[in-house]
Amino acid sequence: MARTPPQVAREIVPDTNAEPNSSEVDELEEDGWMDDVKLFANADNSPLSFLFHSSLNRYTEEREEITELIQGHGGVVVNEEENADIILADDKSPSYQKLYQRITRTTAQKH
Repeated sequence: MARTPPQVAREIVPDTNAEPNSSEVDELEEDGWMDDVKLFANADNSPLSFLFHSSLNRYTEEREEITELIQGHGGVVVNEEENADIILADDKSPSYQKLYQRITRTTAQKH
């Protein structure tokens, strides 16, 4: 009996030559589609928690903007890794590589 190969997710690469269509975005914003949307909530409506990894410490203004977006869409920003559902990090940073290796090792031990 032949086996069906597993489905592999394909990366969608944006067309870097395409001009952004801001009129579509403006139209959605005018319709209020972003108002009170809880994008960062679990199925039980509890907030997803985010942590900014130390590799992002130098991006102060960006962190503030992202924090506002997270909180505005139902999420929270935490200071402790063990309380985070999602860790935001700079994947080019050496400290990120250490984090990635530790998480990979911990996940492998759990399974």
